[in-house]
Amino acid sequence: MQSVETVFLHGWGFDAHFWDPLLQYLGWDSVYVPDFGFFDGHNGYSVYGQTQTIEKTLKKLQQKGNPILAVGHSLGFLWLIGRTILPVGSQYVGFNAFGRFASGGEFTQGVPIRVLERMKRHVMSDPISVVNHFRKRCGASPIPLKSTPHVETLCWGLDVLREFNVYTELASLGQRVTILGGMQDDLVSPEMLKASMPPTVRVLWEEGGHLLPQTHIQPCATLLQTIRHAMA
Repeated sequence: MQSVETVFLHGWGFDAHFWDPLLQYLGWDSVYVPDFGFFDGHNGYSVYGQTQTIEKTLKKLQQKGNPILAVGHSLGFLWLIGRTILPVGSQYVGFNAFGRFASGGEFTQGVPIRVLERMKRHVMSDPISVVNHFRKRCGASPIPLKSTPHVETLCWGLDVLREFNVYTELASLGQRVTILGGMQDDLVSPEMLKASMPPTVRVLWEEGGHLLPQTHIQPCATLLQTIRHAMA
């Protein structure tokens, strides 16, 4: 039985603590939880290991050569698909995920670019209000009082959402990708998710919103356990 490495990457406006409920339920050892650094003092922070930046974490895992179960929520999944080449036998899982976020061309189901540009302008002047408004729309609580938004990184994340289109990469990965979407996701509608995914990608559904790893822990955990067991 081969060893499987596991990495979890959160979405925009959150940090590595996003995964706490799911990871506590899973009880897995040796998982990697890097942080985008959307909040000062959290860049590279991991609640389940040493301080890890995303790049260092993935480089370390790739060098080991073991299959990787790469789990991303929202922006985290988009970034993983667009910026990683994982060892043979690896699998990707996306919660509330998408292959493209901003609308353009025939992809009319996405979020208008002007919305992302407006968010970016407001982040520069009032980041706390923008992040908290976004989190409220997702169904999450406001950012902790001790957290200070990192404006530059938040703007970078919005640029990723505006520019990344990983449809081609997803098509080449095919059955190595599994998506769990929320039927009541107000941010990533079922229509948007379906349009952003090639037909070769397996898409599953739960009755829920944009925070499935926190609100639907058991089905998320069951999916990950099943895939990880098949990889070992």
